[in-house]
Amino acid sequence: MSCHSSSPTVPVRRSTRDIKRRKFDDEVVESRPLPKSVKRHKGTDRRSSKLTKCVSVGTNTLHSEVQKRIAALNDVGRWLPTDDVALITAVEQTGDLSAVYEAVKFSCRFTQAEIEARWNALLYDPPISNLAQNAIKDMPNVMAVDVQSKTLFSSEEEEMLLQITAVSLCLFACLVAILCFQASHPTFETFQELLMENPEVFHHARKPRILMEHWKRLKEYHLLPDQKPLPLAQGNIQLSFSGKFGFRFCTRRNP
Repeated sequence: MSCHSSSPTVPVRRSTRDIKRRKFDDEVVESRPLPKSVKRHKGTDRRSSKLTKCVSVGTNTLHSEVQKRIAALNDVGRWLPTDDVALITAVEQTGDLSAVYEAVKFSCRFTQAEIEARWNALLYDPPISNLAQNAIKDMPNVMAVDVQSKTLFSSEEEEMLLQITAVSLCLFACLVAILCFQASHPTFETFQELLMENPEVFHHARKPRILMEHWKRLKEYHLLPDQKPLPLAQGNIQLSFSGKFGFRFCTRRNP
């Protein structure tokens, strides 16, 4: 036997790794690791959806406010100082914009939406409110008082007028003039005395003539306590009741 065959064999170790070699330009490819998927929590989704809704609602509100402001600015030239005085006084008397729309006569044929927009502008829009107040201050005092004297009657004012009945006036006329029992209208002095005795009830701009005219309308439509009420409103007049006995005459608007 030879000596080579009898010696033990030594194992050869080989590397399994690839041999790195320099890449040429045409082999270079840019590559980035793919981002790992991020899991969203339900709370985050809810907060984001609420935020989106809030932003949407805020945008719609801002848009509506801008539209109202533009409409109010466009109507500045249409509203006269007398219109503003009539609007403010009537709302203070009744607190009802619908009644103001039905019964108050303005210089222009305003819609109910325009009246409501003007009232809101006078309350919450400082530039328009200041402009209107300055125009009212520049009005002659006689003109402002005349507009206020013809404003809508409050429920308290009408209750005071209803104390003057046709029967009591008739008896008074019989005692004074010794006449037959018949209906009689109160005199100018009657309403003047009523106005002087109740300054806390009537508007400060009321005049005896205005009270007399309103009382005659009450009697004409049988709304005095000692009269039988009419079954239905007749003609082109619509009766609008408010309070215990309060009412207002509202002329129906033609379409």
